[in-house]
Amino acid sequence: MKKSVWELLWSSFQEIQTFWYGFLGFLLTIVFSVVTGKVLIPLYWLVAIIAIMLLAIATLFRALDRAFNDYRHLRKPEILSVQIDKKTNFIVCLFENSDLFATDLGVSFYYVDEYGFEVLIGVGYVKTVQNNGEVQIVIDCPDPAYQDIVTRLGNSDRQVIEKIFIRLGIPRNFNQP
Repeated sequence: MKKSVWELLWSSFQEIQTFWYGFLGFLLTIVFSVVTGKVLIPLYWLVAIIAIMLLAIATLFRALDRAFNDYRHLRKPEILSVQIDKKTNFIVCLFENSDLFATDLGVSFYYVDEYGFEVLIGVGYVKTVQNNGEVQIVIDCPDPAYQDIVTRLGNSDRQVIEKIFIRLGIPRNFNQP
């Protein structure tokens, strides 16, 4: 999220206030016609309290929606499909749309084993970010110690795909003696 909570609330309030002033005027007209003479508190207090509550609720709902959308774009993307590149014989993974990636960015592939440990199975790069936002990532340097996992990933084994995740950047000592 790029903004603090207060900035998010203020910008959400600014976005909704024009619509809600019109809606509030309509609602106050109904309230005046129904409530006049039947309330023991002054009517201007009732109108002020209702207006403040409506604006606060609308602002909070708008801020929640914007925060959820920001979170959805920054969460860990999942693998949609896997295939083998026919020219290079490298594994190409198609990931969900994410704002985290740019073309030629280095990435590390990790596998979570049955004991919960994360093991580095290879490194690669972002080949391209497609027009629809999906990301093609190539594993160009798999770790030979985990070749069986990489092979199962290349064969689109769902059990392996669910346990694979990536991190941006390449470990500095990968594949060096």
